[in-house]
This record gives sequence, C-alpha cells and structure tokens, in this order.
Amino acid sequence: MGFEGYKFKHKLVVLQKLRDAQDPAASHAKNFEMVLYISPIQQKFFRFDQMESITNLTLAPYRAKNLSEVPPFDETEPTLENIGNVFYQLLKEEFAKKKANLERFELSETPLMTVIVNDTNVDRKLMVGAKKIKLANLVLGNVISQSSADIVSDIEEEEQTVIDVVFAPEPIEEAEAPKPKAKVVIPKECLVIPEREASWRSLFIAAFCVVAIGAILALYLKNTGAYPSGSDTFGHLFKSDLLYHSILKGDFYPLYTEFWYNGVQPFRYWAPFPYYFLAILQLVSGGDAVNSYYLFMFVSFVIGGFGWLLWGKAYNRIPFCTFLAIAWFFLPDNIRVFFSEGNLPRMVIAMLLPYILYFVWDFVEHRKKSAIFFVSGLMLIAILCHVMISAMIGITTFLFLLFYSISQKRVKESIFVIVVMLLTFALAGFWLYPALQGGLIGMDPSATADVMEALSTPVLISLDPFLRSKGGFELFYFGLSIFGISLVGLFLANKKSLPGFYTVLLVFAGTTTAMVTFLQKIPLNQLLWMTRFTPIVYSVFLLSLLEWRKCKRYAVILIALVLIVDCLPSVDIQRYHSQTPYSTAESFSMAKGITEQRLSLLDVSILGSYPSFVIASEEPKTQYSFGWAWQGATTAHNIVMVNTALERGYYHYLFDRSLELGDDTIMIYKELVTKAKKTLKDVVEAADTLGYTLYKETNYTYVFHRDVPKNFGVIGECTAISIGKSANLITVMYPSFEEGRSDSLTDYTFKDLSRYKVIFLSGFTYKDRALAEDLLINLSKAGVKVIVDMNRIPVDPLTSRMKFLDVTAQSISFSQRYPELVYQDQLYNAIPFKKEYSTWNTVYLENVDQVMGYSWFKNKKLPFLGYSNNENLIFMGYNFLFHAMETGDESITELISNLLEIQPNQLPKREIVPLTIEYGKDRIFIESPGGRVNTTIAFHDNFRSEQKIDSKNNLLIVEEPYTEIEIVYPFLFQGIVLSGFGLLGIAFVVFIIYRKRGARIEEKTD
Repeated sequence: MGFEGYKFKHKLVVLQKLRDAQDPAASHAKNFEMVLYISPIQQKFFRFDQMESITNLTLAPYRAKNLSEVPPFDETEPTLENIGNVFYQLLKEEFAKKKANLERFELSETPLMTVIVNDTNVDRKLMVGAKKIKLANLVLGNVISQSSADIVSDIEEEEQTVIDVVFAPEPIEEAEAPKPKAKVVIPKECLVIPEREASWRSLFIAAFCVVAIGAILALYLKNTGAYPSGSDTFGHLFKSDLLYHSILKGDFYPLYTEFWYNGVQPFRYWAPFPYYFLAILQLVSGGDAVNSYYLFMFVSFVIGGFGWLLWGKAYNRIPFCTFLAIAWFFLPDNIRVFFSEGNLPRMVIAMLLPYILYFVWDFVEHRKKSAIFFVSGLMLIAILCHVMISAMIGITTFLFLLFYSISQKRVKESIFVIVVMLLTFALAGFWLYPALQGGLIGMDPSATADVMEALSTPVLISLDPFLRSKGGFELFYFGLSIFGISLVGLFLANKKSLPGFYTVLLVFAGTTTAMVTFLQKIPLNQLLWMTRFTPIVYSVFLLSLLEWRKCKRYAVILIALVLIVDCLPSVDIQRYHSQTPYSTAESFSMAKGITEQRLSLLDVSILGSYPSFVIASEEPKTQYSFGWAWQGATTAHNIVMVNTALERGYYHYLFDRSLELGDDTIMIYKELVTKAKKTLKDVVEAADTLGYTLYKETNYTYVFHRDVPKNFGVIGECTAISIGKSANLITVMYPSFEEGRSDSLTDYTFKDLSRYKVIFLSGFTYKDRALAEDLLINLSKAGVKVIVDMNRIPVDPLTSRMKFLDVTAQSISFSQRYPELVYQDQLYNAIPFKKEYSTWNTVYLENVDQVMGYSWFKNKKLPFLGYSNNENLIFMGYNFLFHAMETGDESITELISNLLEIQPNQLPKREIVPLTIEYGKDRIFIESPGGRVNTTIAFHDNFRSEQKIDSKNNLLIVEEPYTEIEIVYPFLFQGIVLSGFGLLGIAFVVFIIYRKRGARIEEKTD
C-alpha cells in the first residue's frame, strides 16, 4: 500500500566512546542524519515546524551528550541499529500524542550505512523495509548494514504502489536545539492537502452560518402559521407539555396521566429523554408547547450541524463539513421524518448520529481509548429516545465495522465497540426492563410481516428524484444522489471509504420490496423496518465522503452540487403540511364543552395526532379515550375493536363499548359512515338504544352525547362469551358477547363459564386436551350452548389433523360463493364472496352425531353444522362468521342468529352508577356505591391497593365503597439490577482496553 504523508529530515550530533576505552576524554563526535515519514491521523495538514519541535524536544537528552552515559545506552551497546530502534519508539510515541503516526524511520551515520525501522511486532522483531529481522540480531549480532538504495529496492519490489512523499526543506545543522520561536518556511508545494489549516476563526464562521440558517428556518415556520406539521408531532407535544406541567408541580417523572386512553403510563413505553428535552425548550420558550416546537426545530438543526463541524475540525475540512452540517437536516429522509412523520424522538437521534459515529470512528480507526465512554453515553441517550432506532444503530454499526474489519484486518476495536453498545442496552435497564415487560417490541409475527411490507418501497419509487415534484412528499425517497455516489465510490474511493459505501448499498437493498420475503425469515426481524435505517446510513455515507482522501477538489465540489440538486425538491416545506386538523379545532372546543367525564373521537386516525393535543392539553383539559401511539395503552385492543365496528358499520357495538369506556361524548368522522355504506339514520337508531342523542353535526363529524354524572362507572354483565384469538369477531356482530380474558380454554373453570348462556370458541388453545373436552361436555350438559368453530381449532399433534371431541374438520374449497345451505329445513342462499376471497378455503364436518346443516356439493352431502355428545355441543364449519363480517351477508347473519338464538342488536344490560374519582400524585381515590363496578379507568400492572381490585376487558373493577390505589414504578428492582450488570460489563470492557500499563492503541501500517 502506498504512503501518503510527509518526509521530514533531521540531523543530530552526539558524543560516543567505546566501552573499553580507558581515557575519559576519548570521545568523538558523531553526525546522525534521520528521515521521518509521518502521516497525520485525523487532520490532513501537519506543520513542519511542529514536526521539528517534537523531534528536537524528544531527542534533546541525547544531543551533544555521550550516548554511553545516557539510558538506555548506559547498559546497551549504542550500535546504529539499537539507536535507530530506541529513537523510533520515542518519536513514535510523541507523534501519536499529536495525532500523527510515524510510519517509517531511517537513521544514517554515512550514506552507505542506513537502518530503516517500521515497527516492532509482538515477537520482538523489527520491520526493516519489508523484511522481519529479529531484534536479537540487531542488538547482539554483527553490524547489519546495507545501503539505503538496496533496502529501498527491496521495498519497491514487494510494494508496487507509488509512494507519494512530501519533502521537507533541509533543516540547518546545529549543535544546539533551535530556539522555540524559530520557524520553518514551508513552500506551497510541500502541502499534502491544499486546504488551509482549520482555525478557530474559520470554525466560528462555520458555526455562525449554521446557527443563522437554523434561526431563519425556525422563524419562517413560525411566521407561516402553518406549523407544527407531521402526523405524530402533536402527540409528542402532548407528552412534553404533560411533563413540563408535572415538573412545575414537583413531579419530575409522572407515572400516570388520566387524559389519554382512560389512563396511561406516559413514559413507560415512550422513551422519556426527548420529552425532557422538549420540556426544557418549553420552559425557555415561555411555557408554550407550540413555541417549543419552533425552538426544537432550531436546536435540532444546530446540534446536528455542529456534529459535522466536529468532523471538520478533526479533518481540517471546515468548508466541506459546513456544507454537510447544513445539508444534514435537508437530506431527503431526514426532512421527511421531521415534517411528514413528525417523529420528534427520531429527530433527536438524528442530532446524535454525527457524534455517535465520530466517537465510534475515533476509537476504531484512530485508537483513542477515551472515545469508548462517549460511544456508551451517546448510545444510552439514544436508547432513552427510541429503543428500536437505537437497535438499528447497533445493527448498522455492526455491518459497517464488519466490512471495515475485513477490509482493514482490524477486529479487536470493532468487537469492543459492538460489545459496549450491547451492554449499554443493559445499562438502560432501569427504564428498558419495565418497558419490555409491558411488550414494547412485542408484536404478532403476522403483524410484523405486515409492517415490514408496509415500510418497504419499490426501487422505482425510492430512487425516483421526480417523485416529490409529483406531490409524493410523504413517500420514502432514499436519494438517487446518495445511491449513485456510493456506487461510484466502490470503484474509485479510498480503501477506508469502502466499508461505508458497502453499508449504504446493503441497507438500501433492504428497503426494497424485493427483499421483504428474505428479511422476514431472519431472526429478530421485528427490528428490520429497513426504511428507518436510512438516516443512520446517511451518516455512514458522509463519513465515507470524508475518508475519500484521493478525491480531487473539483470532484468534491461536483459531489456537493449533486447532493444539493437532489435535496432541493425536499426543501419545499409547505408541501408537507395539511390544514385539516386546524379546521376541526372549533368542533373539538364545542365537544369538550359538553363532556362530563370522557370524550371519544372515532376517526381511525384520519385527523392525525392533533386531536390528542387539543383535547387533552389545551384548556379545558378533557379526558380522552383515544390518543396517539397506541403501544402505550392498556386499552389498545378495546380501541381497535371499536374502530373495527365503526369501519364495518356495527354501531350497536360501537356505542355499547364506548359507554363501557366511560365516554359520554362521541364524535364520529362522517366519511367513515359513508364508506361503511350506512346512513346517519343507522347511526342514530343504534345511539338511541344506548341513550345517546345527536347533539350536533359539524363539517367533519357527528357529535353524540349522553347525560351522565360528572364521574360514573358501569355495572353490567354479558350473557355470552367468546374465547380464542379469532373469536372476537363475533362480539362486534353480537355485542351481548364479551371477550374471554385468555385464549386457552383450560385457563377457565366450570364455575367461570357456567353463568353464560352461550360460549363461542374460535382460535382457542388448551394445555390439556382431555381436560378441555371434559369441560365443554360438562358445560353443555349443564344447559350452556357451546359452539366450536372448526375452522380454527388446534391441530392434533399425533395425526396432524384438525380434530376435537372425535369430530374432524375436512378441507374444502368453494369458488365464488357457497352452495345452497340447508339448516332447520330452511334454505339459505348466500351472496358471493368478496373478490379477494373468490376461492374460499374452509372445512366441513365428519363424525358428528347429528347433522344440523348441510350442502350438496359435487353429489356429496357436506355437513357444516352438527352436534356431538348432546345437542348443546355444536360444531360449525364453512367459516360463516368471517364471510358475514366481510360482506354483511344478511342471509348468513340470519343463519348464525338462529343458531345462537341471539340477535345482532341485542345488548348487554348496562347500569350507570355515580362515582367520586380524584387523582393525586401517583394516587387514585375512588368512592363507589359498592358491588362489582367497572370504573371505566384502564387497569395497569403497576396499580397497588389494600382494597380488592380486578381487571375485566382491560378496565379497573372495584368492589368496595372506598378504594385507594397507589401507582408505583414497575419492575424497579429488576431494572436496577439489569443496569448494574450493564455498568459492570462496560467497566470490565474498559478495564480490558486499558489493562496494559502505558499501552497505546496505535495505527499499524499495512
């Protein structure tokens, strides 16, 4: 590999005498000439006067001295080889302190006698030229001397790359060290990089430019009046505003708020650091949450930009890094995340990325040990911003360092970095462990697959630079310029740039739809939401540009111009904004004015996060059954089911479950009624059955209200229960069904289930098949009607068949529609299947004792209903329920209703009872009339009470006239223990890094 750096010559005069000489004055002067080959580590410019100063100070103890009297030559023979070895080690150490590497050292006494030293390896050998020579041979053997021309010729034979050397001017030979103020005149042609040295003045100017542009942008946003923008923004502002007001009251970590989702733990599942950051900005901005957004935009622009100025100072490339500092905010996906998604925690991490990568590179490439502390500290902050994105940072860093280790043959430091990053997750255990126990990253595999597919993008979109001109600002655009430059860099860039470009292209490939099927098969695929990796690889891409040392100035300018042209369309900030949320503000104000206990907005998130802020943060603050970011809600499933009923037009369920949630005011987005092919009359009829009346119709919503006490609970029981993962569909069609607390049939007792008239089983499990079968037989004999959906039963592990209570489900497929259905001597003609289900895969029954319903298909009688053992234990095939839900087939609905002996508009009995509820700091006080009362408050696992409390349908049940609930920090001990393990692990790694006294991580030459 060729050398790029400086060639510096120096002369030294010493005294020397032979050890066996008797005359003390028998000393003679020796003139040594040395040549130092020096390469800067971080900067590209190293002054010659600085080289001379370091050399003079290091060798001062030997100048004009008798070497035989100066350690270590008082014990070691001062041969040319030994002197060269000692001087090399001393100089290398001093230059390393100034972030420079002494690549090679030549020491000559005469033109024909030269020793060349590169490095000393672990087995105590010297690298002389490209040859390994044992140190013992140098110290004890005869003089090994050869002409420098011979050695250099050996080097040139083994290394064919051109050695670019910068020659220093010949220093003046002096017997004494030069004066400290002496300067060396450096000709322009002696500079390796024709850029000026980074000075504090240029750095200040660059910082001023970044601050000025950030301020202009923030003022522009504020003056337009169209911002904040982004679908998530107001949801994050609600949490920061909540934290801000809690801190003012002396509560520095609020464990609970009653304003979202019937009560929620605001910072258990949402990482807290961004909200503390925003709360501080809100304090600075005068207590206004919206103003804190403008200040946040300014600060994120400046802090993120300053990260790249840090690189500029280290690399002496202030102008280019000033460009990167400004461009960082406007890179296509960064600006999309800010203004389209409005994901403020991700933007906080975007601020940190230049710093995280800087210290990772400082440790791995430049061997600066202290950088490992910054890596761990910054990763801890990132984890406390967004744990999933932090995991993605770790994955990207692993990929980047994997390519780097293969390319540079450096593994140890890369391993240290990855291990410390992993241990930092344990260090964050005080917050992370409780969050994971609540299911922070838990997701059903099918849901994970859906998300991965939704977050992938076809190449023709993600690399289409004209996408934004067509209005596709919310779509993912990776950046054609970034992809193209990375591709070119694979062939033209420096060796140290290649790992970054490889990482960029690999991650880009992962963002494409073609890779989804492959990624879904990889372990921990719930972390592989590949488009979210994009800002991380942007930082790796910019690092690769900085390490592209051979890139000529004109090429750097061309790269900058290409990036500017590609980013310009994204800077059209007004295109990200939607006026819809603000146009609904008056409607929310009216609805809040009539709400006694809790307000519900049923819009399936069409209006974004704005309602979450305006309802719960602006006065009068009103409790809200919804919110933004459902992951933190205990009642998330309740909300999903209510939204399902809304979209499919099942309004009886909608109003009944809204009452169960304690909502006395309900706003329904009007378009959703039309999409469900229903009318206002359908909604009003269902509302009347639950005591709700249409209060007002606005431009966007229907507002329903029911007169209730200021605080109220609900008493009532359902007469039927559904058990199993897919059984909840029946509750939407038939609200008199309640959902079981567990999918496992053996988690229930006979006493639990015998009080219901009907039990519907679909997608259930069991721990003991015989126990489950006995339970159902006993229930059916006791008069409870049990219906088993044979489309969703566990597979027999012995026969691999769907079999239960000796009844077998046999597979069958229908095309377009069911055949004629016969049940109770009545003929039912179903409507065709939905287009996407035109081939209907289902089951029919075998081995039933009595056939209750059947079809003739291809001259074969296929039973779809029948009972076994007794007439209350009924088995059902054909997947009727799903078809009825998808199509609204009235014929099939009638068949199911006749089977259940329950009608779709039949409701459970509900009784409203007044309650007194007070919220204190980490306390809830409830007074009730006694009995088993649903408080309509979401139940949480960190509730503690001396009174009896319970959970049903995710809501808090009290049974005593007075209940006091303490809200505790969940899993505190376990979290602290995990953090302790993380701290010890990091300390152990740091000990290994620093374990050798005086050890220094130094750059090796190839």
